[in-house]
Amino acid sequence: MASGSHVCFPDLGDKLGYFGDEIWDLKGAGIFSKCKIKTVLKAYTDGSKINDQTGSAFCVIANEAITKTWKAKMSPANTVFQAEMLALKAAIEWANTANEDVNIWSDSESSLQDLKS
Repeated sequence: MASGSHVCFPDLGDKLGYFGDEIWDLKGAGIFSKCKIKTVLKAYTDGSKINDQTGSAFCVIANEAITKTWKAKMSPANTVFQAEMLALKAAIEWANTANEDVNIWSDSESSLQDLKS
């Protein structure tokens, strides 16, 4: 991680409801530190499986524009859980090299719970 940069988690309180709880799981897993600076970069992760095709991806958005994309085609034997975890891993690795604060967003409760344990 670049000097002076860190992965950051915004204090959203209860404003996001259930999805907010999932984001707090990432913070609880020790991946994010709480910060007072408004974060510019947002990384969205996803993994999916349709028929025999499994894939993993993340994209980064800054100022309403996509600034980074990453994707991986996986083996048909891989599960959606594995695809979600790979997307999170790739996003975290990228965030550690960014020179700006990054929020990472995920819709995978099972992956977030696994990171927490």
